[in-house]
Amino acid sequence: MESSPRRRVPYYREDLALIHHLGFGFHADACAPGILRLLEPVRQRDGLVIEIGCGSGLLTAYLVDGGLRVMATDASEAMLNLAKAHASGATELRRLTLPGDPIPLADAIVGSGTH
Repeated sequence: MESSPRRRVPYYREDLALIHHLGFGFHADACAPGILRLLEPVRQRDGLVIEIGCGSGLLTAYLVDGGLRVMATDASEAMLNLAKAHASGATELRRLTLPGDPIPLADAIVGSGTH
């Protein structure tokens, strides 16, 4: 049986990744303060935060600037390439595709979507 054509298409290619990066910064701007407050105990003990679906690193940059150790993950190589430029202070950037890939151990997991 042939797999669905939809599954062969990359998650976000370069053009759509850039559009998402340029158009959805407001989402990270709005939710970052509350997320940072919630993660304060994790920051105090130098815990690791895993960000699921980091996209281009918009929220990741806030987390890193807030003093957190962050492993930023995304299913899209194009998004991770943007995150390397915009959230270079992340502890690690890693491709992770759910539900198939295991989520590494962490002190907290953050996911913030714009969909």
